[in-house]
Amino acid sequence: MNETKTNLDAALQAIKSCEFGKAEGFCRAAIAVDPGNAKAWHLCGIACGEQDLLENAAECFENSVKFNSTVASYHYNLGLAYRRLNRLDEAARCYRMAIEKKPDFIEAINNLGALLLEQGATEETKATFRQLLEMIPDSSTIHYNFGCALEEINEPEEAIHHFRQAVELDPSLSSAQNALVEALILQGRGTEAGEVFRKWLKLNPSSELANHLKHLISGGAVPNRCTDDYVQAMFDRQFAESFESQLAKIDYQGPAMVQDALNCLGRELVNLDVLDAGCGTGLCGAILRPIARQLVGVDLSPDMLARARSKNQYDDLVQNELTSYMKSHPFAFDLIIAADTLCYFGKLEQVIGAARQSLKTDGAFVFTVEHLAGDELNSTFDLQVNGRYRHDKSYVRQVLDQEGFEMVRCIQAILRRERGQPVESLAISAIRRT
Repeated sequence: MNETKTNLDAALQAIKSCEFGKAEGFCRAAIAVDPGNAKAWHLCGIACGEQDLLENAAECFENSVKFNSTVASYHYNLGLAYRRLNRLDEAARCYRMAIEKKPDFIEAINNLGALLLEQGATEETKATFRQLLEMIPDSSTIHYNFGCALEEINEPEEAIHHFRQAVELDPSLSSAQNALVEALILQGRGTEAGEVFRKWLKLNPSSELANHLKHLISGGAVPNRCTDDYVQAMFDRQFAESFESQLAKIDYQGPAMVQDALNCLGRELVNLDVLDAGCGTGLCGAILRPIARQLVGVDLSPDMLARARSKNQYDDLVQNELTSYMKSHPFAFDLIIAADTLCYFGKLEQVIGAARQSLKTDGAFVFTVEHLAGDELNSTFDLQVNGRYRHDKSYVRQVLDQEGFEMVRCIQAILRRERGQPVESLAISAIRRT
């Protein structure tokens, strides 16, 4: 038993240090000594989940529940694993079981509400969030989450009410401030949006998010790109921890679009020096690792990089702004990808030029942008109320040509869903001209 405790203590410490492979090893050693130890199976599930070994994680959590069905968190984490495996009915069953064991389990109730929304159970979704608000009526976060759910089911007026409640309860909650401004603008209530925005900026004049969106209220010039501080603020620790589960909820197709664009290059992709520019949590690592001799990821967010590191796909992960990094590494890579990253740039000349500098002769550049459709064209790009840029296809082609690339293929597809609506995007394959 002392050996089991020693291994589990070591596993906990390894998890805290984001050394998930090592943690799994300690857990497996504990299980070998004590196969019915529910805690060992549970910790092993956490370690496997953090390595994206989802089937293994689910199996471990199933065993933790098998050997001790009384612990609410064991059911909850099994639900999280099933959700990531897209086993939605089973995930909902586990969340409900967790709530049965612990009726005030806020996270389980919140996740059940979000899952019900995905399954189209709108009335049950609203009932679940209202149950949460009865339990904690002064929670700005729950009001904000309920507002987001209401937007998804096209009830904007009630969503605005809950966003406003969230802001009144916690004026420092930037996500709620931003959501309220966006929702008011989208409902044509620009005067109200301006009032909210001015209060927000007065409260927090240094807010990167508020300043980035200032032109939408003031009518000033659209900034050429997001600032580094804004991008890093967008991907803080809280968002990094929930990032991949959030993407699952919006049917995110970034890696699949990158794979399709790679297939369009028409060349053998083996033993390459690859840069994942704006790698985030490493979602593209699994498709890049098999073709890479050396795989490097660069991102502004240290918390995102920590998640990418836990996947054990990259040879090097660097915290840096991607344009600066590419300029400082000339002729270094055979392939550069930028999946859902250039949406933080308006003008593309500098970043595409930097990619060319960083590529070897005849190197390839694969990237995605959100599409500015023809009937919406007022310029080559625009900034949306969500803070992301959209780009005109002809502008992208023009910049590629100007900066020394030949476009091989442009694929139009749905990158994700936002407020229940599809987000049209482009996946571009290009070759560096000699």
